[in-house]
Parts: sequence; structure tokens; C-alpha cells
Amino acid sequence: MGRKLRNSIPTFHTVLNPSWPDMEKLREREAESKEKQRLNFNHRHNAAPLKALQPGIPVHIKDMGTTGTVTRAAETLRSYMIETDKGTVRRNRSHVNPIPINKSVSSSVSDKSMSPSVRSNSFSSFEATPITLSFIQTEETC
Repeated sequence: MGRKLRNSIPTFHTVLNPSWPDMEKLREREAESKEKQRLNFNHRHNAAPLKALQPGIPVHIKDMGTTGTVTRAAETLRSYMIETDKGTVRRNRSHVNPIPINKSVSSSVSDKSMSPSVRSNSFSSFEATPITLSFIQTEETC
């Protein structure tokens, strides 16, 4: 043992001899702990892997504020070559959002003729209903 203990409680000398833990069990417990921390972090932050993009998909590039089309996957992981109006750029998947293609609504249709589920202001389809308050007492009923 490394230092002298100043303790009045009697202990047997074999208890004071240091020993190495079972390394196999230690590695298993550390791996389980690490996996549990990873799952808790991903659950708490709603982290999920992003889906891979296929060539030809229209995308919005966050940092450029423009749109483009995926031409191919780049050499690095999760990166794509994107053709824009300004030229071809390489962007990581986290900086690229696919633009949803709605085949039922064409781009030439105005916002007024869209169905309520597609319209940008979804509250316009609700009608106001009058509210009757029957519990208010007047001077005549008291």
C-alpha cells in the first residue's frame, strides 16, 4: 500500500492489498454505460441519422440560401455535389434539406386555389362560432 493509514479501526492486512479489477467485466460495463449515454443523448436531443440523397433530387442549401439539384455523392462521407445557379458546390448532408415534391399541386397554381391542407394559412378554414354565456347573472335575476 502507498501510504500509512491513520485509523483506529482494526482491519485485516489482506483487505488493504490493492488488486486489479477484472478487465473484461470493466470493459463490458464501460461499453454498456457508453451506449446508454449515447441513447439518452440522442433521445433528449431528437437526434437521428439523416437519409441519403439520390441524384436528381431538388434541395435547399442552408448556408447559401439557394436551391440546387444533387448530381452525385462526393468522395467524403455524407457529402454531395450539388448543381446550383452559381455552379457546382460540395455540401455536407447537414447543410442540405430536400425540397418535398408535391405532384398533386403544380407550381403554376396560385395560393388561393389550393386546398386548405396545403394552404399556408391553415386557420382560414375555421369558422367563428358565437359563444353564449348563460351563467352571468344580471340585476333582475338576483
